Amino acid sequence: MTLAKKRALASLAIWFTVLIVFTLIFFAGGGPAGYTEEQEQGRRLIVAGIFALGFVAYSFVLWRTREGRSGAMAGYDERDDAVASGASVTTLTVVLVFIFVLSLTLFEVYRGEGVVPAGWLWFLAYGTAFVGLICHAIVTLYLDARSTAHG
Repeated sequence: MTLAKKRALASLAIWFTVLIVFTLIFFAGGGPAGYTEEQEQGRRLIVAGIFALGFVAYSFVLWRTREGRSGAMAGYDERDDAVASGASVTTLTVVLVFIFVLSLTLFEVYRGEGVVPAGWLWFLAYGTAFVGLICHAIVTLYLDARSTAHG
């Protein structure tokens, strides 16, 4: 199994778990409309903590698979760079489309009210990170599977 594949699988496990917990907490209680209320501060802190734990776990995975550690880079070649480059380009495109579509959808849904609940800005911020991290892992796995780099 390639290093990129190991990291992508770990990333998917970490970020899908964080995404599910985030979604449950975000839409609990008052949902997006109540997410920014003062009495919902605990909910925001829990979400921030869960997100921070995701980054700690992901950083640990990157640290454990760093270059020079027990041959972690063995078998690495220029095709791995092509996979990483392709995954990054695709991820950028998907993230831009996600932001565009969600922003326009929120505009259309709340056009009559003249204001979008501020909680949706939190959702957009966290959602953008999730889409980017998860998309990069999925595209890396897809491109790695298509690559003939490792038989």
